[in-house]
Amino acid sequence: MYLENYFKNSKVYVWKEIFAIIKSKKPYPNAFANIIDKNEKNLITF
Repeated sequence: MYLENYFKNSKVYVWKEIFAIIKSKKPYPNAFANIIDKNEKNLITF
């Protein structure tokens, strides 16, 4: 899949808040997003 086709019919949203990406030892339920893979856990919060 080409990147331009992936975003072709998508919408982009920009928030006024400031976000932070943080490494974590466990998921955080109130985070904007939890990104978990086999090597690490990251969360995005504001």
